[in-house]
Amino acid sequence: IRDSQKINPYRINKQKEQRFPDLNIAHAQKVIADALKEFPPPSIQQIATRIGCYFTTIRSNFPESYDLIKIRYNNYEIKCLQEKLEAALLEEPPRSMLQISKSLGYKSSANLYRLFPDICYKVSSRYQTYEAEIIKSWCQEIRNIAIRIHKAGKQPSSHNVCALLAQPSMMRNTYAQAELAKVKRELG
Repeated sequence: IRDSQKINPYRINKQKEQRFPDLNIAHAQKVIADALKEFPPPSIQQIATRIGCYFTTIRSNFPESYDLIKIRYNNYEIKCLQEKLEAALLEEPPRSMLQISKSLGYKSSANLYRLFPDICYKVSSRYQTYEAEIIKSWCQEIRNIAIRIHKAGKQPSSHNVCALLAQPSMMRNTYAQAELAKVKRELG
């Protein structure tokens, strides 16, 4: 290594002062040290705001602290997500994974499935069971109404059945149409 390539600590400090003239290193170190003791842990962006700089300033001037802050915050966020997903297993009525994902700020459930596959599959399975029960009860309602209409001497058409349903919009679904067709075949 030539003399011109040797690292001069004085020169590095001068460069930092030139790149970030308004960054008070001692103040930044104190804020970072305090943040590492906080619970819940603040994000790197929140710490940067407290210091009065960009997060990239922390990353370039305090790389070890930056990594610790990121790890602590990410671990905390993951734990919170897991707790929210586990709470979703107890919700009544259950929500779909997509609904839960959107309520947590995600556009899809792919990231949650990647992080928590077991919990997500349980939530999804629970919702599918719930949805199947709802469909079964709607089909039973359609069947009962169609039989009642037929006993009254009328044609159990989609229009007649729809008029007596608690939720007439359910007749738009293919399973409802299929159930009505099945009942019509049975009735002759």
